[in-house]
Amino acid sequence: MQAWLALSLFLAAGQHEAALTATAHTEATLYVTRHLDVLSFPNSMKSRARIGAHTPMDYGFIDFKPIGSKGDVGAYTNGRSWFFAVRIIRKQRDNMLLCIKDMAVNGSDQATYPLEVRLGSDGLFHSTGIVPPPVAYEGCYLEGVVD
Repeated sequence: MQAWLALSLFLAAGQHEAALTATAHTEATLYVTRHLDVLSFPNSMKSRARIGAHTPMDYGFIDFKPIGSKGDVGAYTNGRSWFFAVRIIRKQRDNMLLCIKDMAVNGSDQATYPLEVRLGSDGLFHSTGIVPPPVAYEGCYLEGVVD
């Protein structure tokens, strides 16, 4: 319930993210990450798509933790072979611009990119399919990985 309240505050704040505490921002990011429809955009989980599985948790990502100092949230798969992280860059009307990091821990596969999402009636955040402008890549970086 606290995460939903943090997300509500974030959405109400719009472009005024500075008004939120770091904890509230992290809680909002945690909520978005746990409710992100990973089948709505290209990523490493899409190749393992199965009926009824839509969120990072459905694909084995566990132990969600804050990373860095910007309210980012990251998680490993069970076995720590893959890492997935999210940063909320900004809210734009009904949409949010996220930064996604999807990487193999002991390999060369890594992708970091901006993603626009919108909360659907099913309670999941779905990609809008809109490609963010090049300027969005400037704010899309994530610090390290979860310890």
